Amino acid sequence: MRVLQTTQAQRLETIGRLRYFEHWNAQQVAAIAATANILAVDKGHELVTRGKPLNSLYLVITGEFRFFVPIPGGQARSLGLVGEGRSFGEACVELAINCPYSGVATTNSHVLAIEGTAFKHEVHKSTRLLSQLLALVANRLMSVMNDLETCAQHSSLQRVACYLGQFQPPGDASSYAVPIEGRKKDIATRIGLTPETFSRVLTTLEQNGTLSSKGKVITVLDAARLRQIYLNGCEPGY
Repeated sequence: MRVLQTTQAQRLETIGRLRYFEHWNAQQVAAIAATANILAVDKGHELVTRGKPLNSLYLVITGEFRFFVPIPGGQARSLGLVGEGRSFGEACVELAINCPYSGVATTNSHVLAIEGTAFKHEVHKSTRLLSQLLALVANRLMSVMNDLETCAQHSSLQRVACYLGQFQPPGDASSYAVPIEGRKKDIATRIGLTPETFSRVLTTLEQNGTLSSKGKVITVLDAARLRQIYLNGCEPGY
């Protein structure tokens, strides 16, 4: 990892391109830009580590990071991916706690690192920014709750059905697409399955016409049937 030499003007220009700061005024942006650094992170580098202090807010400018919880003697539990324009570290900065996860770059990446104290100072002065932060953290909490619901299912078939069902759009759509971010093995560990079991369940659902899978997209062809699998379970052996 390298800290790039940048001017205040360059940091301001970078911040101006990130939607995360679209509701920040010029004075607020200038304050955090003064404390910020732009980091070049090589593929495979662990930027944040479970159990260690996380004193900065990070925003991905280019590239992608995979987050996970290391499990002693077992496969790491995947938490998901964070790509361009997305952030991480808010909770640790706000609560002044050590990082509960590890994060590694999946490709060569550039990250904006903002000093946590400066970030908190600006956010706490503005009800609008506090509301924005609350909404962000609330959405992440709901995502965690969805994962817990998925892992609570009894069978592997129900877990996969529950996971895919989270992507159903509002309304009564009979079919919909599920984009696959990152590796399928990471999705498997995220919902408490081995990669082999996850692949086997997808094959079963393809064979019975519930879904189709091609590249980085899974298409649910029969949403009603998928929901019945999630609610009642079926297909013995899983």
